Amino acid sequence: MIPSNQNGKQDPELISYQQLRKLIGVLGLLLPIILLGGHIIGKDTAEPYFLDSISHYYYSVMGDVFVGILCAIAIFLFTYKGYPDGNDNIAGNLACLFALCVAFFPTSKDSSTTTVSVVHYIGACLFFAALGYYCLVLFTKSKGTLTEEKKKRNKIFRSCGYIIVGCIVLLAAYRIPAINEILKDTCYFLVLEIVALWAFGISWLVKGEVILKD
Repeated sequence: MIPSNQNGKQDPELISYQQLRKLIGVLGLLLPIILLGGHIIGKDTAEPYFLDSISHYYYSVMGDVFVGILCAIAIFLFTYKGYPDGNDNIAGNLACLFALCVAFFPTSKDSSTTTVSVVHYIGACLFFAALGYYCLVLFTKSKGTLTEEKKKRNKIFRSCGYIIVGCIVLLAAYRIPAINEILKDTCYFLVLEIVALWAFGISWLVKGEVILKD
């Protein structure tokens, strides 16, 4: 239920926040689908169907789309204010910054280590960490008595948060030489990023009360 103002009318600002949450969630879900689908359709015949990571689509025919969607997510996160205690605003501003780092400091095409790729990797890790923080801390807050729907939403938020955190740990483990040697020719990194992005998208759609609405 959307809270009303003192005159008993629905607050248009709160309505816009619900729409904003839905937009962020949809973009999170669609980002990997659009990138992979567009690449498969428009790729050069010599290119593989699946690249090493979501970030490597920067170098594909979907490069501009990759940057554009990340910038859109960044803008929406910057605009989102959440609860008036300021934590949502700070988290949104930081997540916006980290998303822009991912977009404008691309990973190395050949997976070599450069200053730009290090900024990209740190930005990506912190971006996912911010998304996990939203799920585990910010989205589970409540102003009053928890409704049954809110309790169910909190379970989804925590599940999505744990999935994102787990993906971060497993992505970091990929940097261990022994593990990298075993998994380097697989879609390990790409799959984990997709799972984290879908957990991110689902959590924001639930926060927008697409399902389990009060």
